[in-house]
Amino acid sequence: SPASSFIDEGFNAVRSARREHRSTRRAQARRPERLQGAAAKRKGVTMAGLDLLKGVKVVDMSAFVAAPMAGEMLAEYGADVIRIEPLTGDGIRGAGMTQNIYNGDSPLYDVINGNKRHVALNTRTPEGMSVLWKLLETADVFICHMREKDMIKLGLDWDSLHAKFPALIYANTTGYGSTGPLASRGGFDMIAY
Repeated sequence: SPASSFIDEGFNAVRSARREHRSTRRAQARRPERLQGAAAKRKGVTMAGLDLLKGVKVVDMSAFVAAPMAGEMLAEYGADVIRIEPLTGDGIRGAGMTQNIYNGDSPLYDVINGNKRHVALNTRTPEGMSVLWKLLETADVFICHMREKDMIKLGLDWDSLHAKFPALIYANTTGYGSTGPLASRGGFDMIAY
């Protein structure tokens, strides 16, 4: 029937777009400067032109929605937010049926990562961690979204960072909090917004 043919064409187009997005992400991993995306091109656009947080440096090593949204809100008020992503990019870049509409990023990614500078780092290597430590030396705020055990493994937990950078504000969103029976479980959404 014409309807089923139309649906099949739609599914094929989505599959094709996903394949293309995966190859784009691989290319971005080889060329991290391409992680700039549409959101980074909106530099200078702040909420109502307010620069209330001008001079505040934020290192945003978060993922998906809740924590990046917090960084976006700080950026809207003029903070200098540096977004750290893995070499393959944040998983939310290609989320949803609307992927690849503009510059290979999903609209959701652009909305929650606007007004940020972006850098791709492999934090599992000494070189990547060295760059992260240099960024944290001059940062006022560190935003992350990881389970406590993962943060401890990387030396990015509250105790470790507070010992090195006592003035650093530490903001870690978790799906179920940092204490209690579900603390070790992962989770994400706009729960912190």
